[in-house]
Amino acid sequence: MDGAAVIKKDSLSSPSEVDYQISKLARSKRGYVILVNKMDLPDAEEGLKIIKEKFHGNIVIPISAINKRGFKEVKTFVAYNL
Repeated sequence: MDGAAVIKKDSLSSPSEVDYQISKLARSKRGYVILVNKMDLPDAEEGLKIIKEKFHGNIVIPISAINKRGFKEVKTFVAYNL
């Protein structure tokens, strides 16, 4: 998910019913994680808080491709769940 865009009220940026259904499945199985990208953008921290609230019970990892943030955590998660 785009951490900066999730706070926008348009339907393309907001989590959809499909996102909620997938997160429900993910909570009952091993090996699922929600990646919150674009954490280098101004609204991303607020978006991350919203995602963590809306998807409570799911593993959430904030990442930034530009700043190379969070990839160690992603690699650790993948290695653990192989």
